[in-house]
Formats: sequence, structure tokens, C-alpha cells
Amino acid sequence: MKKLFVFTIVGLTALFLSSQFFESSSKSEDLSVSSITSDKTQTKTLRSVASVELGQKLKQLDDLENCLDSRKCGFSNSDSREYDLEVGRAIKVELEKLYEYISDEEIEDEWVSELGRRYIQFEDGHIKEAALMLLSTQAPSDKNLEVVLSEVISFHSAPLVELGLLELTKYKTPVWNRRIDESFMKNLNSGSLVVRQLLAKKISQFLTNDNRAMYKEFAATTNDSKVKRYIEAALSK
Repeated sequence: MKKLFVFTIVGLTALFLSSQFFESSSKSEDLSVSSITSDKTQTKTLRSVASVELGQKLKQLDDLENCLDSRKCGFSNSDSREYDLEVGRAIKVELEKLYEYISDEEIEDEWVSELGRRYIQFEDGHIKEAALMLLSTQAPSDKNLEVVLSEVISFHSAPLVELGLLELTKYKTPVWNRRIDESFMKNLNSGSLVVRQLLAKKISQFLTNDNRAMYKEFAATTNDSKVKRYIEAALSK
């Protein structure tokens, strides 16, 4: 597997702190000197705690990914594939912990998206799922959309594809809708059976006045009877 893109823990933590705690330093002018000093001390403490906690989580992820390269960590040594699976499960657990932390702290920052996009490209479906959950905490963006379309929607796991479709419902602009339609049509034509049928079954969430004719034409020409039935049912609503 790939080596983690060079994020420094210090850099990521600095981005987090600047977005979450910097605003607390601005106080009204009538505060006493002692009050201001107290506020500064409290802010410094919060920053220190957040820095340590976030840094530990990011370091744990980095250490686990290093295990994939070194093959010298305390995982199964008898079978190479089993070793990768065990490390993958451990990475998934750490990503889920990070997801809970980011959700609880309501962190919205580009480094979160960068980390999610990085891990969603791993071949392990469990890691992809946890990385997708990270992306789900962030606002829609062109880069996040592209990685969901390329790494999730065409994947062979129905539960993961379903989570990906849920994430795509956040993308509402005409430009994003057209990009989603392009991906759907590609997968409806050449994707796996699981992907084709799941897309057809869930297509009603993505129908607009602009794309109904396109999906109607596809349903009329497809040889997959189940896909045809799902799309026609959605169009009839």
C-alpha cells in the first residue's frame, strides 16, 4: 500500500487549532486585565489539550501505515494477506476514532478532507468506508466529489456504494449534478452487476428535470431487466 502523503502532525494540528480556538481570543474592550489573563490561560490550555489529543490520533495512523511498509509490527507474520487485513482493520478503527473526534468537535477544515481523500484510495473496503465517514463531516467540494465517484461508487461492495450515494445527495449544483450523471451512466453501462442494480434502485434521489430523458432512454435500451424495472419505476413517480 502507499505511503501516507507527507502531512506533518504539527502542521495538521496547527490548522485545527487555528480554525477551532483562535476566535476565542477576541474579547470585548471592557474586560478587566485579570479576566483577559484568565481567558488567555484557558485558551492556551485548550490548545495544548487539543494539540496532544489530535497529534496522538494522527501519529497512530501514521505508525500503522508504516507497519504496511516495514512488515515488522505485531500483526500476523504467517500470511502476508492476513497481515495486511489486520493492519487495515486497525487503521479503520483509528479512522473511526478520528471521525468521532471531528464530529464531536465540529471540525471543518481542508486537512480533514485531504486525509479522507488519501485513505479512501486504499484498496481495503473497510478503510474506504471509514475514510468516507471522514469526508461526510466536511462541506461538499469538487475534489471530494471526484474521489467519491472514482473510489466508492464503482466499488464492488454494495454497503459502501450505498454510503457513497448518501454522501452524493449533498451535491446539489447543476455542475455537480452533471458530473454525477456522467459517473452513473458510465457505471450503469459497464459497472459490476452489484453497482448497476444498486444505482438503478437508488436513482430516484438523483432525478431532475434535466436528466429524466437521459435515464428514460437508457432504461429503454438496457438488457438488464432488473435495472430497467428500477429506473422505470423511479421515472413513473
